[in-house]
Amino acid sequence: MPIAGRNDGIGKDCDDHFALRLAGAKWQPVLPLMAAVLGCSGPRPSRASVPIQAEWQSVELVVYGPDGRAVPDAEVTYTCGQSAEAEVALTDRFGKAVLLVPANRNSADAQLLVEAKGFWGRRIHSPVLHPITPGPQVSNAVSLSLIGGPAVDSPPWGIEAMGLDSVSAVSFLGAPSAKCALIIAEVGIPKGGAPVVFPPADAVAEGAGKPKGAMRLSDSTIAMTGLLQRCAPEAEVTVLPLSVNPASRDMVVAIDWCIAQAIDVACLCFASLGRDDAVQDALKRAKRAGLLLICPSGDSQAGLTFPATSDQVVTVAAIGHAAACPKESAHGALNGQRGPDGYCLSNLTVWGVGIDMVAPGIAILAKDQILSGSTFAAIHVAAFALCLLQSDEVLHRAPRTSVRLLELGASLGASCMDLGFTPAQQGAGMPVWGMKGRTRKSPEVEAQLARSAQAAMDLIAQGLS
Repeated sequence: MPIAGRNDGIGKDCDDHFALRLAGAKWQPVLPLMAAVLGCSGPRPSRASVPIQAEWQSVELVVYGPDGRAVPDAEVTYTCGQSAEAEVALTDRFGKAVLLVPANRNSADAQLLVEAKGFWGRRIHSPVLHPITPGPQVSNAVSLSLIGGPAVDSPPWGIEAMGLDSVSAVSFLGAPSAKCALIIAEVGIPKGGAPVVFPPADAVAEGAGKPKGAMRLSDSTIAMTGLLQRCAPEAEVTVLPLSVNPASRDMVVAIDWCIAQAIDVACLCFASLGRDDAVQDALKRAKRAGLLLICPSGDSQAGLTFPATSDQVVTVAAIGHAAACPKESAHGALNGQRGPDGYCLSNLTVWGVGIDMVAPGIAILAKDQILSGSTFAAIHVAAFALCLLQSDEVLHRAPRTSVRLLELGASLGASCMDLGFTPAQQGAGMPVWGMKGRTRKSPEVEAQLARSAQAAMDLIAQGLS
């Protein structure tokens, strides 16, 4: 059974097994598996005049709670604005309901309403629902949030596991905001989409009412940026939305934009079927400019793909925890080999030589949903690096160069805790705030900071003379 959905250009948030590649596309977004289904659907014709086999299709919907467990007796209602009729079904004890919906997907008036006692209701505009077909089934999944439940009110387990829930208090006095960029392919974004500082006033989630001229960001992207800001609340986050299948030059432009804007950390949420020399050159420029590049390992078992295989990036794999989500739940089933402290390798993410570190990526609470995917692990590591900068005045104020990047990477690696797995499975381990890290900076960083301070004093002296 699929656990969640992804952003793939066909729908808005659709539900399929892992991060599958689109046929014929070179660049693919590596996105988290999201427990939501959004897209487009069509008007409902008269049943009497149209054969069911030609115009109607059966779909299976699975409803989960915030802990990933199935929600029985949830009422699922499908309506279309051009029809007075509605399809209504109740989920069984496995959280499943079967609906008969129009096969035509041209109407924006369709709605899916999911309600259950003790949960917040969920209304999805223009839903795309995968039909029941012979062979392996693709279930459409919707996640509900408990009304006043602890799963929504308490910090996500990933934040607690890495100690990020107590980081904001250690930022040095007058610390400038560290800058982070999320480079990601977006549904409905034309080529050359402009960067968006999150949360923008005119950016809305897919399925919400769209103001005229607004930039529309998908639920998955908003969930990722929301988690990033919750982990590193003092950082400045920018989303770089690209078209669903961006060309190589678009990725190069995005990386060069980060260099020009003095971005500190960038998450590369895309993958290529092969090495791209132009992008590799851009990654090298970014490294020379002191830009830390974080890349998820991916959510397929085929192995690491570029740019995760590049030695210019920090490649992050997802881990779970036995206590974070029940084993019998959809997300708990993603937990694989268990370590001595309850941490689990993921059955979802890629493992092998090239993994630099791991971070929580299974059963992550974001946007009031339980989500899974290696992208969330990369988001956690990016937030950790931003917090390192916010708390270290010498490092943060040092000029953005390869030397500064080397120090930031060393501090990040020194903060990693061994989880008991092999280096090919965990890399250096999981970053944990409070682990013994590097307290003394290299002579190069100290010298650069001293030169910058002297230059500032010279300018002040010139102004006073």
